[in-house]
Amino acid sequence: MQMSERFLSNRSNDRSQLDHATKVFKVCEADFDEVSKLVFHDFGGHAIYHFAYPLSSRSQFIPMLVIDIAAFDRLAEAKGSKAACEEVCFDWLSHLYLSCPQAGPPLVVLTHLDCVDTSVFEVRKQELIDATETLRLKIVKEEKAMAPKTSPFFSMISFCNASQPLLTKHKSLVFSKSSGINEITDLKRWLYTIGHPLLTEIPGRWYVMMQVFESKTDSPYLTLDEIDVLFPDDTGRVMLQYLHEIGRIMWYRNRTLIACIVFHRVELLTKVVELLFDHTSQEVWARRIQDFEPFRHGSKSITLVKYKQMVREYE
Repeated sequence: MQMSERFLSNRSNDRSQLDHATKVFKVCEADFDEVSKLVFHDFGGHAIYHFAYPLSSRSQFIPMLVIDIAAFDRLAEAKGSKAACEEVCFDWLSHLYLSCPQAGPPLVVLTHLDCVDTSVFEVRKQELIDATETLRLKIVKEEKAMAPKTSPFFSMISFCNASQPLLTKHKSLVFSKSSGINEITDLKRWLYTIGHPLLTEIPGRWYVMMQVFESKTDSPYLTLDEIDVLFPDDTGRVMLQYLHEIGRIMWYRNRTLIACIVFHRVELLTKVVELLFDHTSQEVWARRIQDFEPFRHGSKSITLVKYKQMVREYE
């Protein structure tokens, strides 16, 4: 968003410096209580950011959908509530559940309440909920008619559950310029109530592994070989996968190219994504492939074929 208008800004053509365009995603932490932390993965809402959801998907996480209600009001006025819903909400939701099928219902945070009249706000809020439900039920109905029950589509539990709406009034919070501690307290209580089943105590040995990762301030990652030396008892990678699921590390065990690396400083990944992905990424990557020159990294040769494979995997 720039100057309250919905358009994407581009980075410098010379690619030498990053400008202040919206970042693909960022990760931050907040103390939740004396023993728990919240790890926020903050994504942009435009289509260019959809690729980033699988990079940080977890089995234990709570989707939070943040919507500028003033922007929705303007779009609804110009295009109708259904088209406005598709643009500010539904497109994001559909890609989220495709990437993270086990995700639960989203928490909805509506912002910029002070920019619309109270009566208009209530109407737009209901239109947003109704349009989302109409679009979702239409897709589910079409899939049931066309796809077998074994289709991966039906693994999207919350998205496909027609017995309850995806968005509801009682699961939404509202923020404005004058919002203060009460709204933050409500959000914290809300997150605790919904996320309480996800709060599990880390076994002592597993906690030791987490402390080892946090102590490695000289490197943003460890290799599996290094971890095997430190923790030879984790033969099934149970501890490693658990720490990934609770958001303390990032381990892409299903991505062959980097499965041997465990990232414990998430900011490295966000910086790499910020550097490599642009709002015009397809054009940029085509130019990079054209300009690519083979090189060696350690004992590995990075050929043009390998480079194209890496690009396809992360596009």
